[in-house]
Amino acid sequence: MRIGTTALAAALAFGSCFTIGPALASDYNPAGVYVGAAVGQSNVRNNGYYSNDYYGFDNRDTSWQLTLGVRPIPVVGVEYDYMNFGSPNDTYGSFYNRGGSSTRANAVFGVGYLPLPLPFLDIYGKAGVARLQAHTMLYGAGTPFDLDYSNTDFAYGAGTQFKFGNFAVRAEYDRIRDTNGDPDMLSVGVNFIF
Repeated sequence: MRIGTTALAAALAFGSCFTIGPALASDYNPAGVYVGAAVGQSNVRNNGYYSNDYYGFDNRDTSWQLTLGVRPIPVVGVEYDYMNFGSPNDTYGSFYNRGGSSTRANAVFGVGYLPLPLPFLDIYGKAGVARLQAHTMLYGAGTPFDLDYSNTDFAYGAGTQFKFGNFAVRAEYDRIRDTNGDPDMLSVGVNFIF
């Protein structure tokens, strides 16, 4: 009885290779080049010291992203993203002190896709490096102050996409690890696959 159950399980697993493989191949473009755009909401965290006073922002704003990627094999891809996290304003220290931070990044990611038997659905994770650029403006009771900084940081994200022919609709989360605060973005976008 045990041998029969094992043989049946092996036969089903072997047979599924012939059904899953063509399903993946039928929706897979070998070149796998795509471009896309997305819009969403960011959470910008930016903190430090100015004139011995601590300032810290943790505020949301509208964000957007442009994407260029290539997927040479079904489970692996490479992606370049330009991310604009917006320019949220917030108070710091006392009520009279205000500031804002304009944050953007250029990032390169390795993308890994789960090998799902559904050709219209992708679930993926991504990890890479980002060149984060932030312009912080502090103003209020004291002298206005501008601070620009750039850091190269670890970046990561995850998402899902539904494919409709040459188009894909994506929902994605991205985050950059930075010593001055970790900006992140939750977005929805559309990719065009060549």
